[in-house]
Amino acid sequence: MDRFHIVNGDTTKDLLVEAGLKEPIIVWREMLCQGPVRPDIGSDAFWELRAEFLADFTGQNSKMYYYSEAVEEFQKINTLSESHSKIVLWFEHDLFCQINYIACLTYLQPLLKGHEVEIVFPRLETEDGLLNFSDYDPETVLDLLETKHLLTDQEVLEGRVFWHLWCQKNIEQMQQALSEETYHFPWLSVAIKMYASLLLPDGEQPPALYSYLSVKKHIQKLPKDEVIQECLTNPAFQWLGFGDLQYAHLYDAL
Repeated sequence: MDRFHIVNGDTTKDLLVEAGLKEPIIVWREMLCQGPVRPDIGSDAFWELRAEFLADFTGQNSKMYYYSEAVEEFQKINTLSESHSKIVLWFEHDLFCQINYIACLTYLQPLLKGHEVEIVFPRLETEDGLLNFSDYDPETVLDLLETKHLLTDQEVLEGRVFWHLWCQKNIEQMQQALSEETYHFPWLSVAIKMYASLLLPDGEQPPALYSYLSVKKHIQKLPKDEVIQECLTNPAFQWLGFGDLQYAHLYDAL
């Protein structure tokens, strides 16, 4: 089939390959909900900014790792878009994925020349909380293709608008725009609300997540691994979509 896929991580790619998907798969190896960003995603200045940040954040101490693992993967999108007319995006509902999603739409926009772009999400949630693609098995994950949504040109443009607002860290305007019924990003709206409630200061009070981690570290004296595990399983933090690396970095910074 004349299409390729862009997925939210290597785990999702491995799952789709195991499920028997034979079409090309690109992994979006970024975490654009954290660190400095610029609107001009795909520019040399953007890659350099992110390479410097992630070299420090991940402890790789080398920008070359980012260029080989992330930038070269992104550039495959340019090549595949020339020979394929359909693109399927696989992103989840949390902040981590939603920011990557709108960044992906922004990256794609200048490449689109009559392409069909579709988005696949996991089912929203169960009694245990949000579902991720990793909650599916190889026998069922491809069934999600039946739920894919064909994005309009307007939706792609809206993604670019929200990406620019995110780069400006204009969260108030972002929330205001997302509250309008004309916009098509309900999960981004929820994720941004959680970002505002957990990661932005409340008046003179520190962000709620920082306060939570500070109590665990400095008052309860809990070891880092235990605190990270509590964060990963805390339903209040699920909409952030953070992994152990993000929580470890926040813990160490306190």
